[in-house]
Amino acid sequence: MPHLSFQVWGRDAAKIAALVADMAPTVVVRPMSDLEAATRAVDIIITATGSTSPILFSDWIRPGTHITAVGADAPGKQELDIAVVARADLLVVELTKQCLDHGEVSHAVKNNLVKPDDLREMGSILCGAEPGRTNRAQITIADLTGIAAQDIAMANAVLAAIEKK
Repeated sequence: MPHLSFQVWGRDAAKIAALVADMAPTVVVRPMSDLEAATRAVDIIITATGSTSPILFSDWIRPGTHITAVGADAPGKQELDIAVVARADLLVVELTKQCLDHGEVSHAVKNNLVKPDDLREMGSILCGAEPGRTNRAQITIADLTGIAAQDIAMANAVLAAIEKK
């Protein structure tokens, strides 16, 4: 019996159906047709689209929400409205220079809503040099643009945690 439950929204119903079927043995995945309603109802959001314009908006995000945005992995891509990024209490990036070039934060920085000094590199948080989330009401964003070595390290950490169970 699956013990994890997720909601998924997408533009392609066939791809959503395939994801639901693939995950069914271990995870309950509920398709959602209304992105705004789905966004307002969850604590954790993961975006992974090729969008070139925002699909998530600030007034949809409630306090305490964490967003991991992985779709803005090249110039011209954007999933989050700049007001979402500006509203975040903690902005985590893999590599500041790369995210300023083509991450979600780049759009907010270019519009003077966020300063480069507002960004925290993931490695600094993970090694304890800088704090991560300090209270449950904070809105946090991880802007992941793709650093292969970090992706491998994270995947290994997740696999090790699963194997311990």
